[in-house]
Amino acid sequence: MALRPEATLVREYAKALLAGGDPDTAESALRAAIPTDFDPALVELYGRLRSGRPHRQLEAATGWLESHPQDPGLLLALGRLAIASDEPERARGYLESSVMLSPTASARGELASLYLAAGEVAQGRRLLEQALDDDRGRP
Repeated sequence: MALRPEATLVREYAKALLAGGDPDTAESALRAAIPTDFDPALVELYGRLRSGRPHRQLEAATGWLESHPQDPGLLLALGRLAIASDEPERARGYLESSVMLSPTASARGELASLYLAAGEVAQGRRLLEQALDDDRGRP
């Protein structure tokens, strides 16, 4: 799916701000754009962005769940933001939901990291193996 012109502009603007060392302004631009132009590429960038206010990012993205409750990309972004906010249990819930809806290598990798950090080595290894298989194009 191609980005709409508005989403492309916002994404490139945010990327330029990030490259220039201004993650907080990039976060504000994305946070303002996503509710009116919910685009997977913008959501993904928002989930990866590390501003000085990870809790604010998490709460903003949580608000988008109301209109997009089954969006695996949003759930992955929420998991990443919960990790950045030092909320591993919340992150785990979001990431498990994302993997259930769309078991991508990215979601499995993030969830595997959480399992490993919690000492759940067998589950973490299993997910890492699945993530590697995903990257190699295996079922």
